[in-house]
Amino acid sequence: MVLAVPPNIARQYSATIQNMLGYNIIAPGFKGYVNGRHPKKLIDAQYKGRKYQDELLVS
Repeated sequence: MVLAVPPNIARQYSATIQNMLGYNIIAPGFKGYVNGRHPKKLIDAQYKGRKYQDELLVS
């Protein structure tokens, strides 16, 4: 799958614009994944997922 705006350009925009450009998925399911990965990972290597919460981790 190819996104119209390259990750290095999309990285400069706000999260709202990134979502409009396709750097998000339609939940539930895997619609919008790029090569089996969430497209947000292309612009943010630290992205953990929209439901990730640090406070739920058990130390």
